[in-house]
Amino acid sequence: MTAAFGKERGQAGEAQERLEALERRLQRAWEEAADTALGGYVRAEPALEAMGAAVENLHVAAQEVGATARMVRAERQRYEELFQLAPGGYVVTDTNGVIVEANAEAAAMLTGVGSPIGNALSELAAGTDRQTLQRLVEEAKRVAPDTTLGAAVDLQPTRARPPIHVQAHCRAALDPDGAVIGFRWMLHDLTDRVRTERLRRQLEQRDAERLRELNRRWEAVESAKSQFLQLASHELRSPVTVIGGYLSMLADGTLGPLSEQVSGVVELLTAKVKELNALVTEMLEAARLDEVAGLVAAVEIDVGEVVRQVIDDWRPLLPEGHRFILDWPDERLMVTADFARVRTIVANLVHNAIKFSPEGGEIICRVYRDGPVAAVEIADSGIGLSDQDLAVLFTRFGRIVNPRTSGIGGTGLGLYVSRELARAQGGDISAVQRADGGSVFRFTVPVVEVAAPGEQSPAVTLLRPPELSAEPGASCLEPDVRTEGASRK
Repeated sequence: MTAAFGKERGQAGEAQERLEALERRLQRAWEEAADTALGGYVRAEPALEAMGAAVENLHVAAQEVGATARMVRAERQRYEELFQLAPGGYVVTDTNGVIVEANAEAAAMLTGVGSPIGNALSELAAGTDRQTLQRLVEEAKRVAPDTTLGAAVDLQPTRARPPIHVQAHCRAALDPDGAVIGFRWMLHDLTDRVRTERLRRQLEQRDAERLRELNRRWEAVESAKSQFLQLASHELRSPVTVIGGYLSMLADGTLGPLSEQVSGVVELLTAKVKELNALVTEMLEAARLDEVAGLVAAVEIDVGEVVRQVIDDWRPLLPEGHRFILDWPDERLMVTADFARVRTIVANLVHNAIKFSPEGGEIICRVYRDGPVAAVEIADSGIGLSDQDLAVLFTRFGRIVNPRTSGIGGTGLGLYVSRELARAQGGDISAVQRADGGSVFRFTVPVVEVAAPGEQSPAVTLLRPPELSAEPGASCLEPDVRTEGASRK
Protein backbone atom coordinates (compact mmCIF):
# COMPACT_ATOMS: atom_id res chain seq x y z
CA MET A 1 0.00 0.00 0.00
CA THR A 2 2.85 2.39 0.79
CA ALA A 3 4.54 1.65 -2.55
CA ALA A 4 1.30 2.31 -4.48
CA PHE A 5 0.78 5.58 -2.66
CA GLY A 6 4.39 6.60 -3.45
CA LYS A 7 3.82 5.88 -7.15
CA GLU A 8 0.80 8.21 -7.24
CA ARG A 9 2.82 10.91 -5.50
CA GLY A 10 5.51 10.48 -8.19
CA GLN A 11 2.98 11.04 -10.96
CA ALA A 12 1.75 14.21 -9.26
CA GLY A 13 5.35 15.45 -9.09
CA GLU A 14 5.89 14.92 -12.81
CA ALA A 15 2.77 16.93 -13.64
CA GLN A 16 4.01 19.71 -11.38
CA GLU A 17 7.35 19.82 -13.22
CA ARG A 18 5.59 20.07 -16.59
CA LEU A 19 3.49 22.94 -15.30
CA GLU A 20 6.58 24.79 -14.14
CA ALA A 21 8.22 24.27 -17.57
CA LEU A 22 5.19 25.77 -19.30
CA GLU A 23 5.30 28.74 -16.97
CA ARG A 24 8.92 29.36 -17.96
CA ARG A 25 8.03 29.12 -21.66
CA LEU A 26 5.19 31.64 -21.15
CA GLN A 27 7.54 34.02 -19.40
CA ARG A 28 9.96 33.88 -22.33
CA ALA A 29 7.07 34.46 -24.74
CA TRP A 30 6.04 37.63 -22.87
CA GLU A 31 9.60 38.87 -22.95
CA GLU A 32 9.89 38.19 -26.66
CA ALA A 33 6.52 39.92 -27.19
CA ALA A 34 7.76 43.00 -25.41
CA ASP A 35 10.87 43.09 -27.57
CA THR A 36 8.79 42.57 -30.69
CA ALA A 37 6.41 45.41 -29.80
CA LEU A 38 9.31 47.76 -29.98
CA GLY A 39 10.26 46.43 -33.42
CA GLY A 40 6.82 46.35 -34.92
CA TYR A 41 3.79 44.12 -35.30
CA VAL A 42 5.40 41.94 -37.96
CA ARG A 43 8.10 40.84 -35.61
CA ALA A 44 5.49 40.34 -32.78
CA GLU A 45 3.15 38.00 -34.64
CA PRO A 46 5.23 34.77 -34.20
CA ALA A 47 5.75 35.53 -30.54
CA LEU A 48 2.03 36.02 -30.00
CA GLU A 49 1.30 32.70 -31.65
CA ALA A 50 3.86 30.99 -29.44
CA MET A 51 2.31 32.66 -26.42
CA GLY A 52 -1.17 31.39 -27.37
CA ALA A 53 0.14 27.85 -27.76
CA ALA A 54 1.84 28.11 -24.40
CA VAL A 55 -1.39 29.29 -22.78
CA GLU A 56 -3.26 26.35 -24.30
CA ASN A 57 -0.62 23.90 -23.09
CA LEU A 58 -0.74 25.54 -19.68
CA HIS A 59 -4.51 24.97 -19.53
CA VAL A 60 -4.10 21.29 -20.48
CA ALA A 61 -1.36 20.85 -17.91
CA ALA A 62 -3.52 22.44 -15.24
CA GLN A 63 -6.30 19.99 -16.02
CA GLU A 64 -3.86 17.07 -15.78
CA VAL A 65 -2.52 18.34 -12.47
CA GLY A 66 -6.07 18.63 -11.11
CA ALA A 67 -6.96 15.10 -12.23
CA THR A 68 -3.77 13.74 -10.72
CA ALA A 69 -4.43 15.59 -7.46
CA ARG A 70 -7.95 14.13 -7.27
CA MET A 71 -6.58 10.64 -7.94
CA VAL A 72 -3.95 11.13 -5.23
CA ARG A 73 -6.62 12.24 -2.77
CA ALA A 74 -8.79 9.22 -3.63
CA GLU A 75 -5.84 6.87 -3.22
CA ARG A 76 -4.95 8.53 0.05
CA GLN A 77 -8.52 8.13 1.28
CA ARG A 78 -8.57 4.45 0.25
CA TYR A 79 -5.20 3.87 1.89
CA GLU A 80 -6.41 5.56 5.08
CA GLU A 81 -9.56 3.42 5.19
CA LEU A 82 -7.60 0.20 4.65
CA PHE A 83 -5.03 1.38 7.17
CA GLN A 84 -7.67 1.94 9.83
CA LEU A 85 -9.60 -1.26 9.01
CA ALA A 86 -6.52 -3.49 8.97
CA PRO A 87 -6.95 -6.52 11.28
CA GLY A 88 -4.98 -5.83 14.44
CA GLY A 89 -2.73 -2.89 15.03
CA TYR A 90 -0.89 -1.42 12.01
CA VAL A 91 2.10 0.86 12.56
CA VAL A 92 4.63 2.51 10.25
CA THR A 93 7.97 3.62 11.68
CA ASP A 94 11.00 5.31 10.17
CA THR A 95 14.31 3.51 9.93
CA ASN A 96 15.05 4.38 13.57
CA GLY A 97 11.85 2.77 14.85
CA VAL A 98 10.00 6.06 15.51
CA ILE A 99 6.26 5.83 14.82
CA VAL A 100 5.09 7.95 11.86
CA GLU A 101 1.69 6.33 11.30
CA ALA A 102 -0.62 4.18 13.44
CA ASN A 103 -4.20 3.03 12.99
CA ALA A 104 -6.82 3.33 15.73
CA GLU A 105 -6.33 -0.21 17.08
CA ALA A 106 -2.57 0.27 17.29
CA ALA A 107 -3.08 3.59 19.07
CA ALA A 108 -5.36 1.85 21.61
CA MET A 109 -2.70 -0.81 22.22
CA LEU A 110 0.20 1.62 22.46
CA THR A 111 -1.22 4.55 24.39
CA GLY A 112 -4.83 3.85 25.26
CA VAL A 113 -5.67 7.50 24.58
CA GLY A 114 -3.89 9.98 22.38
CA SER A 115 -1.59 9.38 19.46
CA PRO A 116 1.60 7.33 19.59
CA ILE A 117 3.12 9.16 16.60
CA GLY A 118 6.56 10.53 17.40
CA ASN A 119 7.32 7.87 20.04
CA ALA A 120 9.84 5.11 19.54
CA LEU A 121 7.93 1.84 19.32
CA SER A 122 10.43 0.09 21.58
CA GLU A 123 9.84 2.64 24.38
CA LEU A 124 6.21 1.51 24.61
CA ALA A 125 7.17 -2.09 25.41
CA ALA A 126 7.45 -3.58 28.89
CA GLY A 127 10.76 -4.47 30.55
CA THR A 128 13.23 -6.45 28.49
CA ASP A 129 10.84 -6.48 25.51
CA ARG A 130 12.16 -2.97 24.72
CA GLN A 131 15.49 -4.52 23.79
CA THR A 132 13.61 -7.19 21.84
CA LEU A 133 11.95 -4.58 19.59
CA GLN A 134 15.23 -2.68 19.20
CA ARG A 135 16.98 -5.84 18.07
CA LEU A 136 14.11 -6.52 15.66
CA VAL A 137 14.61 -3.10 14.04
CA GLU A 138 18.36 -3.60 13.72
CA GLU A 139 17.88 -7.05 12.23
CA ALA A 140 15.26 -5.75 9.77
CA LYS A 141 17.88 -3.32 8.45
CA ARG A 142 20.25 -6.21 7.65
CA VAL A 143 17.92 -8.79 6.08
CA ALA A 144 16.33 -8.75 2.61
CA PRO A 145 13.51 -6.19 2.24
CA ASP A 146 10.91 -8.89 1.55
CA THR A 147 11.73 -10.73 4.82
CA THR A 148 9.16 -10.64 7.63
CA LEU A 149 10.46 -10.82 11.19
CA GLY A 150 8.42 -11.48 14.31
CA ALA A 151 8.53 -11.67 18.09
CA ALA A 152 6.10 -12.02 20.99
CA VAL A 153 6.32 -8.97 23.29
CA ASP A 154 4.40 -7.22 26.03
CA LEU A 155 3.33 -3.61 25.45
CA GLN A 156 3.00 -1.41 28.56
CA PRO A 157 3.33 2.31 27.83
CA THR A 158 2.56 3.19 31.48
CA ARG A 159 2.78 1.24 34.70
CA ALA A 160 -0.83 2.08 35.43
CA ARG A 161 -1.93 -0.19 32.60
CA PRO A 162 -1.63 -3.97 32.65
CA PRO A 163 0.63 -5.31 29.90
CA ILE A 164 -0.85 -6.28 26.55
CA HIS A 165 0.54 -9.49 25.02
CA VAL A 166 1.08 -9.04 21.27
CA GLN A 167 2.73 -10.85 18.39
CA ALA A 168 4.70 -8.23 16.42
CA HIS A 169 5.60 -8.73 12.74
CA CYS A 170 8.00 -6.33 11.03
CA ARG A 171 8.74 -5.78 7.33
CA ALA A 172 10.56 -3.06 5.38
CA ALA A 173 8.62 -0.20 3.73
CA LEU A 174 10.09 0.78 0.31
CA ASP A 175 9.92 3.92 -1.86
CA PRO A 176 9.18 3.66 -5.63
CA ASP A 177 12.86 3.07 -6.29
CA GLY A 178 13.03 0.13 -3.83
CA ALA A 179 14.97 1.92 -1.12
CA VAL A 180 14.06 1.22 2.53
CA ILE A 181 12.33 4.28 4.00
CA GLY A 182 10.98 2.69 7.18
CA PHE A 183 9.25 -0.37 8.58
CA ARG A 184 5.67 -1.63 8.65
CA TRP A 185 4.47 -3.40 11.80
CA MET A 186 1.48 -5.68 12.38
CA LEU A 187 0.55 -6.04 16.06
CA HIS A 188 -1.81 -8.95 16.91
CA ASP A 189 -3.35 -8.75 20.38
CA LEU A 190 -2.87 -12.12 22.11
CA THR A 191 -3.95 -11.01 25.58
CA ASP A 192 -7.20 -13.00 25.64
CA ARG A 193 -5.50 -16.04 24.19
CA VAL A 194 -2.66 -15.84 26.72
CA ARG A 195 -5.11 -15.43 29.58
CA THR A 196 -7.17 -18.37 28.33
CA GLU A 197 -4.06 -20.52 28.00
CA ARG A 198 -2.91 -19.50 31.47
CA LEU A 199 -6.34 -20.34 32.89
CA ARG A 200 -6.30 -23.68 31.06
CA ARG A 201 -2.92 -24.54 32.56
CA GLN A 202 -4.16 -23.58 36.01
CA LEU A 203 -7.24 -25.77 35.60
CA GLU A 204 -5.10 -28.64 34.33
CA GLN A 205 -2.78 -28.30 37.31
CA ARG A 206 -5.74 -28.21 39.67
CA ASP A 207 -7.33 -31.25 38.00
CA ALA A 208 -4.00 -33.07 38.07
CA GLU A 209 -3.69 -32.36 41.79
CA ARG A 210 -7.24 -33.61 42.34
CA LEU A 211 -6.45 -36.76 40.37
CA ARG A 212 -3.29 -37.29 42.40
CA GLU A 213 -5.29 -36.89 45.61
CA LEU A 214 -7.98 -39.27 44.34
CA ASN A 215 -5.28 -41.71 43.33
CA ARG A 216 -3.74 -41.52 46.79
CA ARG A 217 -7.14 -42.16 48.32
CA TRP A 218 -7.81 -45.00 45.89
CA GLU A 219 -4.48 -46.60 46.72
CA ALA A 220 -5.27 -46.30 50.41
CA VAL A 221 -8.68 -47.95 49.87
CA GLU A 222 -7.12 -50.69 47.73
CA SER A 223 -4.49 -51.28 50.38
CA ALA A 224 -7.19 -51.54 53.03
CA LYS A 225 -9.16 -53.97 50.84
CA SER A 226 -6.10 -56.12 50.26
CA GLN A 227 -5.28 -56.17 53.97
CA PHE A 228 -8.88 -57.08 54.79
CA LEU A 229 -8.99 -59.84 52.19
CA GLN A 230 -5.69 -61.26 53.35
CA LEU A 231 -6.71 -61.12 57.02
CA ALA A 232 -10.16 -62.58 56.37
CA SER A 233 -8.85 -65.35 54.16
CA HIS A 234 -6.17 -66.32 56.69
CA GLU A 235 -8.74 -66.36 59.49
CA LEU A 236 -11.06 -68.55 57.39
CA ARG A 237 -8.33 -70.93 56.28
CA SER A 238 -7.86 -72.56 59.69
CA PRO A 239 -11.50 -73.51 60.45
CA VAL A 240 -12.06 -74.64 56.86
CA THR A 241 -8.99 -76.89 57.12
CA VAL A 242 -10.24 -78.37 60.41
CA ILE A 243 -13.71 -79.00 58.99
CA GLY A 244 -12.21 -80.57 55.89
CA GLY A 245 -9.99 -82.81 58.02
CA TYR A 246 -12.89 -84.14 60.09
CA LEU A 247 -15.01 -84.71 57.00
CA SER A 248 -12.12 -86.65 55.48
CA MET A 249 -11.94 -88.79 58.62
CA LEU A 250 -15.67 -89.39 58.45
CA ALA A 251 -15.47 -90.32 54.78
CA ASP A 252 -12.65 -92.86 55.20
CA GLY A 253 -14.24 -94.51 58.28
CA THR A 254 -11.65 -93.34 60.80
CA LEU A 255 -14.44 -92.18 63.12
CA GLY A 256 -16.52 -95.29 62.55
CA PRO A 257 -18.90 -96.60 59.91
CA LEU A 258 -21.53 -94.28 58.44
CA SER A 259 -24.99 -95.00 57.15
CA GLU A 260 -25.71 -94.54 53.46
CA GLN A 261 -27.72 -91.38 54.18
CA VAL A 262 -24.93 -89.85 56.29
CA SER A 263 -22.35 -90.82 53.65
CA GLY A 264 -24.28 -88.79 51.10
CA VAL A 265 -24.35 -85.82 53.44
CA VAL A 266 -20.60 -86.13 54.09
CA GLU A 267 -19.96 -86.22 50.35
CA LEU A 268 -22.02 -83.06 49.87
CA LEU A 269 -20.33 -81.30 52.81
CA THR A 270 -16.91 -82.26 51.49
CA ALA A 271 -17.76 -80.67 48.15
CA LYS A 272 -18.99 -77.55 49.94
CA VAL A 273 -15.80 -77.36 51.98
CA LYS A 274 -13.83 -77.55 48.74
CA GLU A 275 -15.98 -74.73 47.38
CA LEU A 276 -15.36 -72.67 50.52
CA ASN A 277 -11.66 -73.45 50.33
CA ALA A 278 -11.67 -72.24 46.71
CA LEU A 279 -13.31 -69.00 47.87
CA VAL A 280 -10.63 -68.52 50.54
CA THR A 281 -7.94 -69.16 47.92
CA GLU A 282 -9.64 -66.66 45.63
CA MET A 283 -9.57 -64.02 48.34
CA LEU A 284 -5.90 -64.72 49.07
CA GLU A 285 -4.98 -64.50 45.40
CA ALA A 286 -6.87 -61.21 45.04
CA ALA A 287 -5.02 -59.80 48.06
CA ARG A 288 -1.57 -60.63 46.69
CA LEU A 289 -1.94 -60.37 42.92
CA ASP A 290 0.98 -57.94 42.78
CA GLU A 291 3.20 -60.81 43.92
CA VAL A 292 1.71 -63.45 41.61
CA ALA A 293 4.35 -63.13 38.89
CA GLY A 294 7.04 -64.06 41.36
CA LEU A 295 4.98 -66.83 43.00
CA VAL A 296 3.95 -68.80 39.89
CA ALA A 297 5.47 -72.29 40.02
CA ALA A 298 5.59 -72.99 36.29
CA VAL A 299 5.85 -76.73 35.49
CA GLU A 300 4.50 -78.92 32.71
CA ILE A 301 1.04 -80.32 33.37
CA ASP A 302 -1.75 -81.99 31.42
CA VAL A 303 -4.46 -79.37 31.18
CA GLY A 304 -7.09 -81.99 30.32
CA GLU A 305 -6.34 -83.83 33.56
CA VAL A 306 -6.91 -80.60 35.50
CA VAL A 307 -10.28 -80.05 33.84
CA ARG A 308 -11.32 -83.66 34.62
CA GLN A 309 -10.52 -83.13 38.30
CA VAL A 310 -12.51 -79.90 38.45
CA ILE A 311 -15.50 -81.56 36.78
CA ASP A 312 -15.31 -84.40 39.32
CA ASP A 313 -15.27 -81.91 42.17
CA TRP A 314 -18.40 -80.21 40.86
CA ARG A 315 -20.45 -83.34 40.10
CA PRO A 316 -21.98 -83.61 43.61
CA LEU A 317 -22.85 -79.90 43.54
CA LEU A 318 -24.38 -79.76 40.09
CA PRO A 319 -27.95 -78.42 40.49
CA GLU A 320 -30.87 -80.27 39.01
CA GLY A 321 -31.41 -79.47 35.36
CA HIS A 322 -27.73 -78.96 34.59
CA ARG A 323 -25.46 -81.42 32.84
CA PHE A 324 -21.85 -81.45 31.71
CA ILE A 325 -20.86 -82.06 28.10
CA LEU A 326 -17.16 -82.84 27.71
CA ASP A 327 -15.00 -82.58 24.63
CA TRP A 328 -11.21 -82.95 24.71
CA PRO A 329 -8.46 -84.79 22.80
CA ASP A 330 -7.37 -88.33 23.58
CA GLU A 331 -3.71 -87.38 23.92
CA ARG A 332 -2.32 -85.33 26.71
CA LEU A 333 -2.20 -81.58 26.13
CA MET A 334 0.83 -80.39 28.04
CA VAL A 335 1.12 -76.76 29.14
CA THR A 336 3.65 -74.77 31.13
CA ALA A 337 1.75 -73.39 34.10
CA ASP A 338 1.14 -73.51 37.84
CA PHE A 339 -1.09 -76.52 38.55
CA ALA A 340 -2.88 -75.01 41.57
CA ARG A 341 -3.60 -71.77 39.80
CA VAL A 342 -4.78 -73.41 36.58
CA ARG A 343 -7.15 -75.49 38.69
CA THR A 344 -8.37 -72.33 40.42
CA ILE A 345 -9.02 -70.68 37.03
CA VAL A 346 -10.94 -73.65 35.60
CA ALA A 347 -12.95 -74.08 38.82
CA ASN A 348 -13.92 -70.40 38.75
CA LEU A 349 -15.07 -70.64 35.13
CA VAL A 350 -17.11 -73.80 35.79
CA HIS A 351 -18.65 -72.29 38.92
CA ASN A 352 -19.45 -69.12 36.98
CA ALA A 353 -21.17 -71.11 34.21
CA ILE A 354 -23.33 -73.01 36.73
CA LYS A 355 -24.15 -69.94 38.79
CA PHE A 356 -25.28 -67.84 35.82
CA SER A 357 -27.44 -70.62 34.35
CA PRO A 358 -30.17 -70.56 37.01
CA GLU A 359 -32.66 -72.34 34.73
CA GLY A 360 -30.32 -75.23 34.03
CA GLY A 361 -28.97 -76.40 30.71
CA GLU A 362 -25.74 -77.73 29.28
CA ILE A 363 -22.30 -76.77 30.59
CA ILE A 364 -19.96 -77.53 27.70
CA CYS A 365 -16.30 -78.06 28.65
CA ARG A 366 -14.00 -78.20 25.64
CA VAL A 367 -10.22 -78.64 25.67
CA TYR A 368 -8.23 -78.28 22.44
CA ARG A 369 -5.00 -76.99 20.97
CA ASP A 370 -5.07 -73.69 19.08
CA GLY A 371 -1.63 -73.15 17.57
CA PRO A 372 0.89 -72.28 20.29
CA VAL A 373 -1.68 -72.35 23.11
CA ALA A 374 -3.99 -74.80 24.80
CA ALA A 375 -7.53 -73.54 25.07
CA VAL A 376 -10.18 -74.41 27.64
CA GLU A 377 -13.68 -73.25 26.73
CA ILE A 378 -16.54 -73.26 29.21
CA ALA A 379 -19.88 -72.51 27.53
CA ASP A 380 -23.26 -72.17 29.19
CA SER A 381 -26.82 -71.48 28.08
CA GLY A 382 -27.54 -68.99 30.86
CA ILE A 383 -28.40 -65.32 31.00
CA GLY A 384 -25.61 -64.24 28.65
CA LEU A 385 -23.59 -61.04 28.49
CA SER A 386 -24.14 -57.52 27.18
CA ASP A 387 -21.53 -54.98 26.08
CA GLN A 388 -22.04 -53.18 29.40
CA ASP A 389 -21.44 -56.46 31.26
CA LEU A 390 -18.16 -57.06 29.42
CA ALA A 391 -16.90 -53.66 30.56
CA VAL A 392 -17.04 -54.68 34.26
CA LEU A 393 -16.72 -58.45 33.97
CA PHE A 394 -13.00 -58.72 34.75
CA THR A 395 -12.69 -55.79 37.17
CA ARG A 396 -11.99 -56.14 40.85
CA PHE A 397 -15.27 -56.62 42.76
CA GLY A 398 -17.04 -56.17 39.43
CA ARG A 399 -20.48 -57.78 39.38
CA ILE A 400 -23.23 -57.86 36.77
CA VAL A 401 -26.21 -56.11 38.32
CA ASN A 402 -29.61 -56.47 36.65
CA PRO A 403 -32.98 -58.02 37.54
CA ARG A 404 -31.87 -61.45 36.26
CA THR A 405 -28.79 -61.53 38.54
CA SER A 406 -30.37 -60.06 41.66
CA GLY A 407 -30.56 -63.46 43.36
CA ILE A 408 -27.07 -64.59 42.38
CA GLY A 409 -24.39 -64.14 45.02
CA GLY A 410 -20.64 -63.73 44.73
CA THR A 411 -17.73 -61.50 45.68
CA GLY A 412 -16.95 -60.13 42.21
CA LEU A 413 -13.40 -61.46 42.54
CA GLY A 414 -13.49 -64.76 40.69
CA LEU A 415 -13.13 -63.62 37.08
CA TYR A 416 -10.80 -60.78 38.02
CA VAL A 417 -8.46 -63.13 39.86
CA SER A 418 -8.72 -65.77 37.13
CA ARG A 419 -7.68 -63.47 34.32
CA GLU A 420 -4.82 -61.98 36.33
CA LEU A 421 -3.59 -65.48 37.17
CA ALA A 422 -3.85 -66.50 33.50
CA ARG A 423 -1.88 -63.47 32.35
CA ALA A 424 0.77 -64.09 34.99
CA GLN A 425 1.37 -67.46 33.27
CA GLY A 426 1.51 -66.12 29.72
CA GLY A 427 -2.14 -66.83 28.97
CA ASP A 428 -5.41 -64.92 29.00
CA ILE A 429 -9.17 -65.18 29.47
CA SER A 430 -11.83 -63.74 27.18
CA ALA A 431 -15.62 -63.87 27.07
CA VAL A 432 -18.21 -63.62 24.32
CA GLN A 433 -21.97 -63.81 24.00
CA ARG A 434 -23.32 -67.01 22.39
CA ALA A 435 -25.56 -66.49 19.39
CA ASP A 436 -28.18 -68.89 20.81
CA GLY A 437 -28.00 -67.48 24.34
CA GLY A 438 -25.56 -67.85 27.17
CA SER A 439 -21.85 -67.09 27.12
CA VAL A 440 -18.48 -68.66 26.33
CA PHE A 441 -15.35 -68.12 28.45
CA ARG A 442 -12.02 -69.07 26.85
CA PHE A 443 -8.88 -69.66 28.89
CA THR A 444 -5.55 -70.05 27.06
CA VAL A 445 -2.09 -71.01 28.25
CA PRO A 446 1.14 -71.81 26.28
CA VAL A 447 1.60 -75.45 25.24
CA VAL A 448 4.72 -77.57 25.63
CA GLU A 449 6.16 -79.61 22.78
CA VAL A 450 6.49 -83.09 24.34
CA ALA A 451 9.65 -85.07 23.51
CA ALA A 452 9.43 -87.87 20.93
CA PRO A 453 8.97 -91.50 22.15
CA GLY A 454 12.17 -92.86 23.62
CA GLU A 455 13.43 -89.38 24.43
CA GLN A 456 13.12 -87.66 27.76
CA SER A 457 12.65 -83.94 28.07
CA PRO A 458 14.56 -82.75 31.14
CA ALA A 459 12.08 -79.90 31.55
CA VAL A 460 8.99 -82.13 31.74
CA THR A 461 7.53 -82.67 35.18
CA LEU A 462 4.02 -84.08 35.13
CA LEU A 463 2.35 -82.77 38.25
CA ARG A 464 -0.49 -85.02 39.42
CA PRO A 465 -2.18 -84.22 42.74
CA PRO A 466 -2.43 -87.10 45.23
CA GLU A 467 -6.22 -87.08 45.29
CA LEU A 468 -6.43 -87.52 41.53
CA SER A 469 -6.68 -91.14 40.46
CA ALA A 470 -3.95 -92.50 38.21
CA GLU A 471 -6.63 -93.91 35.93
CA PRO A 472 -8.56 -91.09 34.20
CA GLY A 473 -11.82 -93.02 34.25
CA ALA A 474 -11.73 -93.97 37.90
CA SER A 475 -13.02 -90.70 39.31
CA CYS A 476 -13.56 -88.49 36.26
CA LEU A 477 -15.91 -88.37 33.32
CA GLU A 478 -14.50 -90.27 30.37
CA PRO A 479 -13.26 -88.08 27.49
CA ASP A 480 -15.51 -87.67 24.47
CA VAL A 481 -18.50 -88.90 26.51
CA ARG A 482 -21.57 -86.72 26.94
CA THR A 483 -22.77 -87.33 30.49
CA GLU A 484 -25.54 -85.84 32.51
CA GLY A 485 -24.12 -84.76 35.87
CA ALA A 486 -25.53 -86.03 39.10
CA SER A 487 -28.06 -83.75 40.74
CA ARG A 488 -27.74 -82.59 44.32
CA LYS A 489 -29.50 -84.88 46.82
